[in-house]
Amino acid sequence: MLKKLVILIGIVSIVTAFRFSIWLAWGVLGIVSGGFLIAYIAFHLKNLERAKDLSPEAQKVFKKFGYLYVFPNLDDDISEATDKFAWAGVILAVAGCFYEFWWGVVFGAMNLAIMKYISYHFNKSHYILEYKDVVAHDEILDYLEHKHQEEEEKREQQKAA
Repeated sequence: MLKKLVILIGIVSIVTAFRFSIWLAWGVLGIVSGGFLIAYIAFHLKNLERAKDLSPEAQKVFKKFGYLYVFPNLDDDISEATDKFAWAGVILAVAGCFYEFWWGVVFGAMNLAIMKYISYHFNKSHYILEYKDVVAHDEILDYLEHKHQEEEEKREQQKAA
């Protein structure tokens, strides 16, 4: 869903560049890119509780990429959406060249770098590279499943009481 929305916004910004104003097009693209950047920063600033039951290696992974475990459905959506949005900025930069808007190349390069950076950090496959990473990943998943089961049991006990 998010990917389709981003594609639509990218198309709107490109059409805006050719029909109306290149500045307006970059404004639309900049607002959405800024939204992705703010979301990325917010996910990283979220303080996740320390999981004392995890091994030190799993704790490092959970601390660094915990938002991918807390919001498991967002990783692929945001990663793919920011990839698409990065290319919308490249197309807009090329379109700006037709209007001799050379700042568009700078904006396009910045947009590409930021969106690819965000895409990289919302993709689990970029940090699960070695066996120790797979073990840490599995340990975190087991820990979260166990924690979820404990919370369900507490809710059931509260309903019974």
